[in-house]
Amino acid sequence: MKTIISILIGLTLPICMSAQLVVDTSTEYSIDNGGCKTELSLPQNIDYQHFNTSEGVMVYSPSYTRNNAGEQTVTVTFVYDYDTNKVAPLGITVYNDTQGVIVVDKSGTKSTFTCQMPAGTYDMHAMFKGKPTGTYTVFKENVEITDGVTITFVKDEANVPFNFNFFDENGTPLTLDQYENGTVAVAGNVNSYRSYTFFSLKGMGVVHTIIGGPYRVKGYDVDYYVNTVSDRFTLLHTANMRSKINNATYFFKFETPLNASATISSKPEDLQCYKQKFVPTPAGDENANAHIYGCRVWCTYNGKWLLSSKSENKNMILPNHETVFYIDLPENENGGFNVMVNPMMGDIYVEANKQYHHIIGLPVAGNSKTGLHFIDYGYDITDGFIVPVGGGTPVVYPGNPALSWKLYGTSSRYIYGNSCPLLSVKSKDYNGKSTKLLTYLGRYGEIYESDRKTVVKSENTDGDFKIHTFTQENVKVDGMTGKNVTVLRHKTKGDDITAPSIQMLRFITSEGQITDRIDDVGSGMLEFVAGDMQYHHDDNYAYMRYYDCKPINNIEVSYSEHEADTWMTLQVNVVPENFFMPGFGYFYRASLASVNGKGKWYDLRIKLDDAVGNTHTQTLMPAFFVKGNTSGLNEIDKSECNDIVYFDGRIISSQPVSVAIYSLDGRCVKTSYAAVVETGEMPSGIYIVKATTDDGHVFLKKITV
Repeated sequence: MKTIISILIGLTLPICMSAQLVVDTSTEYSIDNGGCKTELSLPQNIDYQHFNTSEGVMVYSPSYTRNNAGEQTVTVTFVYDYDTNKVAPLGITVYNDTQGVIVVDKSGTKSTFTCQMPAGTYDMHAMFKGKPTGTYTVFKENVEITDGVTITFVKDEANVPFNFNFFDENGTPLTLDQYENGTVAVAGNVNSYRSYTFFSLKGMGVVHTIIGGPYRVKGYDVDYYVNTVSDRFTLLHTANMRSKINNATYFFKFETPLNASATISSKPEDLQCYKQKFVPTPAGDENANAHIYGCRVWCTYNGKWLLSSKSENKNMILPNHETVFYIDLPENENGGFNVMVNPMMGDIYVEANKQYHHIIGLPVAGNSKTGLHFIDYGYDITDGFIVPVGGGTPVVYPGNPALSWKLYGTSSRYIYGNSCPLLSVKSKDYNGKSTKLLTYLGRYGEIYESDRKTVVKSENTDGDFKIHTFTQENVKVDGMTGKNVTVLRHKTKGDDITAPSIQMLRFITSEGQITDRIDDVGSGMLEFVAGDMQYHHDDNYAYMRYYDCKPINNIEVSYSEHEADTWMTLQVNVVPENFFMPGFGYFYRASLASVNGKGKWYDLRIKLDDAVGNTHTQTLMPAFFVKGNTSGLNEIDKSECNDIVYFDGRIISSQPVSVAIYSLDGRCVKTSYAAVVETGEMPSGIYIVKATTDDGHVFLKKITV
């Protein structure tokens, strides 16, 4: 397996409970992992230093700055007690609520060493790497650190085994190749294996990370050994692997307390098959060999990012542009350990930097018991829109609840890539600098990486304003060429030189289906999130670089038949309860009930103005399709609806009908089954009435209350 290290380094964090020693044992042995290449990303708010040990293990050690620099320290001696022929020490970590996590030794090169550290009561552990394999961790609880104390970690105390067994949907064990003397002695049925193991402590969170690879030595079947500890410590484990039998990728997640040995086995019935279809961009159509398999795994604790890894396999072209996962990633909705995975398909290959650019779907968690949860947390990988307002560790779980959804069943009904994308602009304006970071998003939140290469940019000035135009023609919708044109107009100087931005846009029915092919235009709605996102920079601490969101001063939304350039207004309303940060902002909704037509594509234009005159105008061509009038969604001919009238505050019909009354932002405000429906108690405004007769005829009428 080839591992690319992408350490996204920020500056030293004064105290960080999520900092911990990360030990990557997958680098110890170089073997073929089915052509899989993995790139590891660690939190930007922690200053990780990385190096290889003499055993070939990659270690990432966080920098540490004492919580109280004026606090008195004491001298402590640490001792590793072990057989040099059997194991090698890898490091010692100590931690408490006051000081956070301190890595006192990150290499294990000396069996005895002294260090200076603040006095107090700590929990701690030492890790040993077995020869030829095996991982041994010795914990100590509630140790009083005083001047001159000696603490000894005896490797042989780590004799409590923990093991994980994986099974596919048919109950077949999933096993790796087992090696003996450098060659495969027992063939397995999976490859492209990767695991992430964390030790967590109640009240502290994660205090240690171990990354595992595909190499297995024949005769060594135990994954981890620890010593006897209390139930304050928990082992968190996730693994993914690709089956040689069906070429599908399997994702598992486990948790178990460390106070007793355990062999934990997955349950075949808990696996949820998930098939995701992609459509390449026009540029991708010319790069058929670039349509490779990929995924990104996220590990989080209490919603905060622990690590993520992107995997791709240039030897695996996705058949029919479809990837197949089997997922058993149960969620802890009240916090704790959660894992999610993005499906990816390569779209284009850029020879200059030898990189694939993908279409990246939303991350998914869950299993067959709960269904799959599609999590829209935004799109940033390391910083910016996922850093909380005011600063802190990036947050990616559970995402924006108004834009995330559940799926029950095997195949996603949503196809990634078959839409005219939205452009989300992340502006970093500070200290006289101005940077525009562009991300194109499909209708479900999928990322079009290729579009960063194909966008055409232009700039000009208009007095005190600079105008940026971004034209994207790498668009194909149902085989039809399309275009996104986005124009930013912002001041060149002053306190606010940032134009507003749109972070997400979609179309949805009143039944909750996300689609830009509208069957029932009366129940169709446009939803988008936008805001005047203001960047806050910090020269010293990466974790203090964040965005807050100011209100938008004015919004104009309009639509036109595709390429007709004849624009009609849609009334849009803010949904205050759906405001969400970081990364999103204000939530807006507009009913499509006023769109008259069938069998037509429509373009969409949104213009945002802030309080000082900065503007953002974005045109999606085409944006949505109205299939027809199958549900009576255009206002029907008067001869067909003489029996349903609105008079003197009442909806009157000749016989009882099912009535649903919608506000123009798409909310259903009243339902009834009657021949006369009173509206006098409703707030003044314009509403859409949908009346359904007993024989299934549906009528639509606009009323003013």
